[in-house]
Amino acid sequence: MAFVLNDDLVHEIFRTCSIHSLLNLSLVSTRFHAASVPHLVRDVSLAQSPEQVLCFLRYIIDNTQLPDAVALGERSDASGISGPGKHVISFEIRRSAFDSTVEGTYNHIRIEPEPRPVESWASTLTKALALMPNLCSFAMFGSGNTKRIFSHSPDFAMTLMSRLFLEELSLSGLNDAVSTAIGQAMQSRNLKGGTKFKKLCFYRNITTGDPPVSLVRTNGIGSLISHCRDSLEVLELTDPTIQSFLYSPGEAASSDGITSVEAGTMIFPNVVRFAWYFTLDISLDSLNSSFPSLKNLDLGYYTPPRPDHEILFKNLKSVGGTYNDVSSFLQFIALPDKIRRLDLRSLPTLDADHHLGISRVASGLKSLHVENSGRDETDWWKFFHPSFSSLTYLSVSFVDMFTEYIGTMASILLVNENLPPLLASVPLEYMSILIIGHPIWGQRPSDFEAFTMTEDEVAMRYAKHVKTLKFVDVYKSWAVDPDCDEHWHYWRIIREDSPDDGGKGVQLEALDAADGKAWNKWYDDAAFRE
Repeated sequence: MAFVLNDDLVHEIFRTCSIHSLLNLSLVSTRFHAASVPHLVRDVSLAQSPEQVLCFLRYIIDNTQLPDAVALGERSDASGISGPGKHVISFEIRRSAFDSTVEGTYNHIRIEPEPRPVESWASTLTKALALMPNLCSFAMFGSGNTKRIFSHSPDFAMTLMSRLFLEELSLSGLNDAVSTAIGQAMQSRNLKGGTKFKKLCFYRNITTGDPPVSLVRTNGIGSLISHCRDSLEVLELTDPTIQSFLYSPGEAASSDGITSVEAGTMIFPNVVRFAWYFTLDISLDSLNSSFPSLKNLDLGYYTPPRPDHEILFKNLKSVGGTYNDVSSFLQFIALPDKIRRLDLRSLPTLDADHHLGISRVASGLKSLHVENSGRDETDWWKFFHPSFSSLTYLSVSFVDMFTEYIGTMASILLVNENLPPLLASVPLEYMSILIIGHPIWGQRPSDFEAFTMTEDEVAMRYAKHVKTLKFVDVYKSWAVDPDCDEHWHYWRIIREDSPDDGGKGVQLEALDAADGKAWNKWYDDAAFRE
């Protein structure tokens, strides 16, 4: 007797499947293909090449149908649209997706001239976006390519901003022209009555020489930020002119959040994450007053001025930035024991006089991100590891190691030999290890032990030393940008009953990338669940 699965049951089963499993299931029958498509295209992240981007865009265009009465790009609901475009909820184009590359000795080499320049497919991207009525999140990290898309597809901004359910927008390569286009699209579409954004991230490529984007409350992205100030939960910016928006203590705020002293300043009552990646000339009092709900703060390159009293960030759980700036910030705030997560860049040598702030929060940390900078930092780990008594998540990055021989060998010694036994006393459950380096002239990856060791050998070394560890992931490449998922490897650690067998009972069970990322996020986010 044959059994026919109910459609709802099929969708529930497919919802739990990996991408690889869904692809295989989609080939079984037309019914399974139809059931798998919504899950395959729900969250799309493209990172390989322009060819991959074009292939996906054409798939959406060729297989999505609009009702006859609706013109392409019109703002409408999804009731009359059928096909895969209707099911796209989040769409991300990473920086590496803009370049065609070939395999080189150390990493992928960019092909010049670009066989698929962005100008040739900018209008195709716009056309595909118009067929994604349920799009909630859009991200494009293309640096200079972002402004090329805006300039070569005049309808791009209008089409993007007319997505009724769009709540998250992230764009790199921002300049005044892109900002103006976004502002005009918002005003032309009369979005003031539509869905307000919860996440806005705008990054300017400071290496191209583009001037800072002017944030004006009535124009460009400034008008968008101003309009969404009550709904925003995440705000990330490169440019320092955000300070003109911020509320200063002592100014009387009106009911709409705009102060009576300066029309450009405002309060963001619901922002839980604020990050900027430039200098900023504001006091900690102003920062605290402008973001009363702040939980996650990235200082960027902001060196906080010493206040005349400790500042209470009552909801703050996570702080990121350069080591010295974060340490200084932690010395200036009240109740630092509430901090549960740090993201530290550029560790100093142990004799640097900047450890007091870190010492104030070390024992309460649940999550720690550390970027090692190519020198011997073993003493720092020896000094602090006894204090990490609550730490369950650790991400360690060894970036740009191969710029000088001495720094290279120090970093390799740390990642392979010195660090694993030091972490044996830390109650870690998840560890992420990222190794990225540049080749020195005349040397090959095989010259360095960090690259002769396979990813699973690196993972096993930590799994054997840290008995509490349950999950580990490793990224190891000569590439400068960890965009390609193929370089990430995730494992669940399987242990036999005997904890004192010298690590012989430890095994690594490979995980699907989606599952690995989910576990990574779950442990990292533990800092915010208390």
